[in-house]
Amino acid sequence: MISAAFHSPNIIFQHSSFYAELQVIEWFKEIFGFGKDAAGILVSGGSMANFVGLNVARHAHAGGKIRKQGLGDKTYTVYGILYRLLEASKDELETLVAEQIGEGSIVERIKTRIEDEFGLKELIAEKIQLDRFVKDRLVSLRTLFSHRQIDIAQRLESTPPVYVPPEALAKVFDGLIKNAIENTPDEGRIEITVKKKNAGTQLLVRDYGVGITPENQSRIFEGFFTTQEALDYSSKKPFDFNAGGKGADLLRMRVFSERYNFKLAMVSERCRLLPKDSDICPGRISACPKCRTGQGCHRSGATSFTLYFPPAA
Repeated sequence: MISAAFHSPNIIFQHSSFYAELQVIEWFKEIFGFGKDAAGILVSGGSMANFVGLNVARHAHAGGKIRKQGLGDKTYTVYGILYRLLEASKDELETLVAEQIGEGSIVERIKTRIEDEFGLKELIAEKIQLDRFVKDRLVSLRTLFSHRQIDIAQRLESTPPVYVPPEALAKVFDGLIKNAIENTPDEGRIEITVKKKNAGTQLLVRDYGVGITPENQSRIFEGFFTTQEALDYSSKKPFDFNAGGKGADLLRMRVFSERYNFKLAMVSERCRLLPKDSDICPGRISACPKCRTGQGCHRSGATSFTLYFPPAA
C-alpha cells in the first residue's frame, strides 16, 4: 500500500500489492458468507490478529465509547479483561518466553499474579473512621518518602464511618499518596482532606504537581497506562519524583471501587508552563527556570483524586 501511494504506476495494474490485499479480503468474504459491505485487513501474524480481534470485540461490546467513557459497565470489569487478554494470547506468550528463557509455566504465573493483585478475595468489610485511618496510614508511609521535600497539609474532619475492608482501603490510599508524591516536585505541596459530603464521606488527595494532559486524562484508569515512556523512569525508586510505574495502582483502585461500591474520580490541570508530555519538570521548584517559587508552581498545575463513600449500613 505504501508502494501504491508513492509510485503511481503501481495503482493502474491489477497485480499491485494494494489490489492483491483487496482480492484476498474479497475471497474471505465469499468463503465465510459475509455481505458486500463487510471489510477486513491483513496483518503480519497470529499475535497481531489476536490483538486486532480483541480490539474489535471490545468496541463491539462497549459501543465504541471506551476511550471517552472508560470501562463503566460493571459487567465489563478490568479483572475480566485481564483474564480474557491472557487467555487469547497465552500461546503467543508461551512461545515468546520459550524462545527467550526456555519452557515454563509462565501463563500460570501470570494468572497467579493477576489473582493476587485484582482477584476476588474474601476480604471482610468493616466500619472505619476515615479521618483516623488516614492519619495512621500517613505515619506508616512517611518513612518511605522521607527523602522527599514535600509539604503535606491535612484537613481531617470527623465523618460518618465508611464500610470497606481495611486491606483494600489501605491499598487505595497508599496508591493515591504514592501517585501524588511521585508527580509533585520537591518543595511542592499535597493536600489531604476528609470531610462529610451529603450523607457519606469524601476523601480528597490533591497534588500541585505537573498535572495530566487532556489527551491522557480519559485513559488514566484504563490500566497499565502511563503518561510517559517507561525508560524515562525505570531506574528510579518508589516515591521518587517521576518514578512512575505501569499503572497498576490506578487499575487496582478501579477494581476496588467496583467491588466495594465507592466512587472514584479525577480532575487535573496540566502545568501551563509544561503543556506537553515531552516537557520535563526538573523535580524541584527552585530549579525550574520558569517557576521558581512555590506559589507560582501551585498556580500552574494540579491533580485531584476524589473518593466518595456512601453511608455505612
